[in-house]
Amino acid sequence: FQLNIDVIGFQETNPASINEIKSLLYTFDGYEQLYSTPTESNISIISRFPIIDTYDYNLYGLGADLLISESKMIKFVTSHLTAYPYGPYDLYEGVSVEEVINNELSTRYLENLNIYNQIINNPLNNPNLPTVYVGDHNTPSSLDWQNNNINQNFGFEIDWPVSEFLLNNGFYDSFREVYPNVNDNIGLTWSPGYPKDSFDSWDIHDRIDMIYYKQGDIQKLYPLESYIYDCDPWPSDHRAVITEFAICQVGEIGDINLDETINIFDVILLVDEILVSSNTYCIYLYGDFDYNQELNVLDIIQLVTTILNN
Repeated sequence: FQLNIDVIGFQETNPASINEIKSLLYTFDGYEQLYSTPTESNISIISRFPIIDTYDYNLYGLGADLLISESKMIKFVTSHLTAYPYGPYDLYEGVSVEEVINNELSTRYLENLNIYNQIINNPLNNPNLPTVYVGDHNTPSSLDWQNNNINQNFGFEIDWPVSEFLLNNGFYDSFREVYPNVNDNIGLTWSPGYPKDSFDSWDIHDRIDMIYYKQGDIQKLYPLESYIYDCDPWPSDHRAVITEFAICQVGEIGDINLDETINIFDVILLVDEILVSSNTYCIYLYGDFDYNQELNVLDIIQLVTTILNN
């Protein structure tokens, strides 16, 4: 509740535990009305936004269309991919890269592919919506296993198949979009120790819990902040990942009110934003003509010039 979370994707839960979590959340301001997915599998979604449709795929993935506002809807997918054989453990123990990749392709890659085909990209399931895809993927990101981080990864550079597939099919890794340099913020999620800070001698630490996102046809997602959350005592064997997104209509710079016309009304809105900031990201997105992440009189001048030249 202190983090003001809108949607949570759970793994390794059951209906009883979800009901217990909802009962706890009901006692806090802003969580008096909650929605959850009806599922008997070990993955669930709790949302402060209404759930319009639910899409299930076996035991590995669960999706829901969430009504964010009258004009905004997103698809939210949570997943729990197979845990073993776990690639980093095998590499550490001397298993060949070829065998590790083959194991990935025969387990998590296929599970992720089925989630993508059945929930995310299925023509019957609103595939054009912006999509947030979270989960315990039990496999690292290729973005974390390249030459710039080779010492962390036992000297290996690995293109992990699940992340490669997603990154090559329109998805972005929200944590790495915010923190592109792995050495500045490695973002380890496995493991915080369970109980917290209690580690086995064979523990190998990595980032295997992801928040991926994909743009929609008429709306786009923009990660504003992403971080790994930790507390003590910690209730899980994975750390939580949190990303804050802005959802903006697809438009062109200058069309600040998104009415598909650039005119004096956009100038008024931009002036109002400069005088009394609402901190609305979408206004910055379409009003920051010089891309300096600041709205000022120079942006007004450029907006007026655009109107006059049209």
